[in-house]
Amino acid sequence: MATLCLKAKGWHFRFHPFRHLTSSVLNDLGVPIGVIQRIFGHENRSTTERYFHSIGEADQRQL
Repeated sequence: MATLCLKAKGWHFRFHPFRHLTSSVLNDLGVPIGVIQRIFGHENRSTTERYFHSIGEADQRQL
């Protein structure tokens, strides 16, 4: 992936922000935190909770 990014004029792509987005969407949809925790492979609930960010209604409609 890094090689492809360099070929794209130095554009830097990271997958980690998608983990935050996915966990936030799942949380906003009411998926139990234990399920989200297992999906992400977190041992501690507090680790999973750090990934949650509020997504505004306008942004949710765009998803």
